Amino acid sequence: MVGGGFNRGNRARAAVERTVALYVASKMKVLFILNDPPYGTERVYNGLRLAGSLARLENHEVKVFLMGDAASCAKAGQKVPSGYY
Repeated sequence: MVGGGFNRGNRARAAVERTVALYVASKMKVLFILNDPPYGTERVYNGLRLAGSLARLENHEVKVFLMGDAASCAKAGQKVPSGYY
């Protein structure tokens, strides 16, 4: 019984390793659609950080679509309004 469970664990581990290898080798296309304002919440900030991290990986194409209040995230040189961080 113990040996059978051990073999299943090895097979499962090998299956996970094959899946990870396929994921790393495959080309991923990712689209982020952001709609929150740049201040008052960290969702847009975290979305942009994740998009940047994925864009640095090989075989990944990342696009970011800023709509509504999120469009103001693209403006350079913004000053944080008082009351926000």
